Amino acid sequence: MIGIEHYVVVSSILFVLGVLGIFLNRKNVIVILMAIELILLAVNLNLVAFSAFLGDLTGQIFAMFVLT
Repeated sequence: MIGIEHYVVVSSILFVLGVLGIFLNRKNVIVILMAIELILLAVNLNLVAFSAFLGDLTGQIFAMFVLT
């Protein structure tokens, strides 16, 4: 079974890739926006994973607001 640790590791990898994308590519605005989307995806994954782990729907509701 996939535990909360797996979700946190994947989310951390996505977050680091997004931050590296911002710092390593400062000239291309499209790539910077895609890196910001990676960071937001990592945050959403953390929100949904911890929400499901704790049995609370608040994190999933916040994830929906971040998506819109």
